[in-house]
Amino acid sequence: MENVRDEQENFEVLGLRLRLKRDEMLPGVTPREVVDFVQSEAQAILNKNQNINLNQAVILAALKIAQEKIALEKQYQDHVAYLKQTATDALQLIEEVIPTSN
Repeated sequence: MENVRDEQENFEVLGLRLRLKRDEMLPGVTPREVVDFVQSEAQAILNKNQNINLNQAVILAALKIAQEKIALEKQYQDHVAYLKQTATDALQLIEEVIPTSN
């Protein structure tokens, strides 16, 4: 069995040293992709707002990412509800055309 430390990678994000490991629940996402994304978001905020410090930029990036995640989750739930309703409507239409025998 592999040691957890063997699975971890070292990164530097905006001057902060971190050790991350791959999340088994997200098989298509690498720690490098996550680090690059967060660093890009924080750097974009720093570039737009020169009056804020690094800590503020990181917090703002986290809030922006959380906002986007929540919006995507709500959009996903809306799509699932729409698909369920469409499937129910389609099944009802089929049963009207081809009634089931009792």
